[in-house]
Amino acid sequence: MSVSKDFLLRALLQHNYLPTQRKAREELPPIFRSDSFSPDIARSIANSLVTGKRKKIGGFDSTEFKMTRFNGVSRILSLPHPVAYAHLALCIHDNWDKIEYICKDNPNSVIRPYEHEDGRIIIMDYEASFEKTRRSLDMEFGKRFRVHTDIASCYPSIYSHAVPWATVTFDHSKSHKGPRHRSEWFNQLDEKIRWNKRNETNGIPIGPATSNIIAECILARVDETLRDQFEFVRFVDDYTAYCGTEEDAREFIRLLGKELGKYKLLLNLKKTEITPLPTPVSEGWVSSLALRNH
Repeated sequence: MSVSKDFLLRALLQHNYLPTQRKAREELPPIFRSDSFSPDIARSIANSLVTGKRKKIGGFDSTEFKMTRFNGVSRILSLPHPVAYAHLALCIHDNWDKIEYICKDNPNSVIRPYEHEDGRIIIMDYEASFEKTRRSLDMEFGKRFRVHTDIASCYPSIYSHAVPWATVTFDHSKSHKGPRHRSEWFNQLDEKIRWNKRNETNGIPIGPATSNIIAECILARVDETLRDQFEFVRFVDDYTAYCGTEEDAREFIRLLGKELGKYKLLLNLKKTEITPLPTPVSEGWVSSLALRNH
């Protein structure tokens, strides 16, 4: 799986700038679009910025709004400032060859950058239910326990300095920091990430595709350390692993927590559970409803 740089930039600006990652784009009314946010416009905006002055006032803010989910719980979505976002999108585009491993080398991640027909690079619910069921049955075969867990407040917890740690290793990034190394591509990426959050090091906007890419840069490295030992799948920040013994299941949780901790991320203990297999493919209420319909 690969994504061309030209498609990437247009997708980030014109199709995945607004927080519309659901297949039906139901997060916002159709009147809100970013088709005119072209690469030429982004470059013009970026070139017009006097970075030294802008940096002194603390980066840029974003517009946030709440979307109510099916369970009645609200989720905060963000619309980054176009100047900060243009810089970040261009930085990702210019250095795509260095972070493209998130597309090519991580079979554990279900949601990866992909050239969708509608021009978007990220769609959160494109996987059909029968594909999810088939994958679950294949991975469950011969296993006795399933582990489910996720990352606590994943996007609000992303640490901007952790992106260089993941992309060029801890040692290299820490030995190439400070004003003398500010022009290094990974430090530029770190800086552009912070510009989208008032120059703060913690948290990335929820909604634009740049945030998916940033998170994947880190989580793909976490997946890499676990892949040889465990069979698992990740849907953004949601992990499901299939293990032969309960001890292996607990070891998966321990090692996952350890690897996430290196990047200053934490497991959500309230959503961490080990379930004996086999289990029904569908929830009980789904099966009951299906039977009543017949």
